[in-house]
Amino acid sequence: MNGWILYSGTPVKELERAAVEAKAASVSLEVVAPKEIALTLDLESPSVLYRNGGVAAAPDFALAAFVEEADYYNLALLRQLEAQGVVCVNRADTLEKTGDKLRTLQLLAPYGIPMPKTILLNHATTTEFLVERLGLPVVVKILSGSKGKGVALISSEKEL
Repeated sequence: MNGWILYSGTPVKELERAAVEAKAASVSLEVVAPKEIALTLDLESPSVLYRNGGVAAAPDFALAAFVEEADYYNLALLRQLEAQGVVCVNRADTLEKTGDKLRTLQLLAPYGIPMPKTILLNHATTTEFLVERLGLPVVVKILSGSKGKGVALISSEKEL
């Protein structure tokens, strides 16, 4: 069995460890940077993948570990692998839905799943409106922040 962990960036010990453990179980597991794979669509050979300029065999499965970089290209690669029958853990549609925290809450709300009160701010949102509905202290997060970046705990109306 042959698998890819789709990830690029600083080496992560856990991913390297997964590859070692997989090998012990007779599973080939390789960390592959998504941008190494050329996205090509060709009716004559729709299932051919190119990696670093050469033909690459499709893996039996792929684990999308590019949560922080779930950009258009990476999601398109994942969709192409899915279309070719590769078993994908963390499917493209799931990453799109869960990469947007507000969208995730919108999907969960109809099922009565407990969640924090949330308000998406716009230019007309007033401090009074926020304090009335959320109280203080309140956590404020910028739209593009992740991993704790762009998050602030606000304790007073003046800070807000």
